[in-house]
Amino acid sequence: TTIYNMALAACERGRQGSRAVQLLQDMEMDGIPVYRSTYDLVVGSCERSQDWPSAATVLRQMEAAGVPPKQNRCQRAYQLAVEEYSDTGQWREALSIFRDMEAKHFPLTAITYRNVALACERGGNQDCADVVWEQMELHTMRKYVKEISAFGRQGEWEWALDTFQRLQDDGFVPNLQARNSAMQACRKSGMWEAALAIFDTIREDKLETNVITHTSMLGAFVDGGQLNSALDWLRVMESDGIKPNDLTYRALILGAQAEGNWTLALSLFDEMRQKGIKPDGKTMEAAILACQDGELWGAVVELFTELMDKRQFIHDRVFAAAIRACEAVGKAGWAEQLRNERPGCLSSRDGALE
Repeated sequence: TTIYNMALAACERGRQGSRAVQLLQDMEMDGIPVYRSTYDLVVGSCERSQDWPSAATVLRQMEAAGVPPKQNRCQRAYQLAVEEYSDTGQWREALSIFRDMEAKHFPLTAITYRNVALACERGGNQDCADVVWEQMELHTMRKYVKEISAFGRQGEWEWALDTFQRLQDDGFVPNLQARNSAMQACRKSGMWEAALAIFDTIREDKLETNVITHTSMLGAFVDGGQLNSALDWLRVMESDGIKPNDLTYRALILGAQAEGNWTLALSLFDEMRQKGIKPDGKTMEAAILACQDGELWGAVVELFTELMDKRQFIHDRVFAAAIRACEAVGKAGWAEQLRNERPGCLSSRDGALE
């Protein structure tokens, strides 16, 4: 083994990958033990001579022999080997490595997908190429959707739309999930015009909308200060056969409450309950504040009691409303208990918030 390793080291220095592979085969034929150091020298020789198919083959041999190679080394060699196989149309070899990369959960780039698909096409296997092209589109779409959504959560709607545009510039037709994500990013910044433009493309491309699509559009109107347009959109949504959900009503109720239209907020709250849609904590908070605006103190107490069983954290403004309501309906003891539980939520007995 020592003598072979010395010869392999010389191959590595001299960038003689094919010679190193031959020496490895000789060792195996002669029954000479092959250790990690030997494999590393052979792979290094292939790498230095840029013989990536051979490097990938030896790395796979290592793993089969129970000597797991480093992931980064495998990933690079596999990607470059696939590229060479693509140039020569060796689709079986390219596909074999590609499936191995999938099984090992290696990060797959669009370039890797493209090279495998091209290898299949050049090798005359169009059916296989079509499958890989489809996989590539799904992979790329997921990547872009993830990036768009991340920018949206951060309130970076311009970056989100830039990513959405890059998706199209790269030759892909955005699917509904990508468009929904872009609309949600616009919604968080109140950019209802941009959201509406994306919705128009959904109509133009005859994609089937869903509740996320419509709630994103409706929410963009609300956050953009277009409450009446949001209310109109609720009817558009229903005309498309899409039933509103708790998030749809939450957006409308929060919008109505924020504008001081407590009667509308409570009307929507009643409507969603009549439809059997259960409000979440944030929706109930908005309803409580709307009841406070209308001085419906009994309703405040009732909803706050229900809310206490629903969520762990309750906004200070809602605690303040509950304290005022308890005082108004003669529940001074509970008012004091709530005041002690959330000290500082009231700056004075008149209920002014800090």
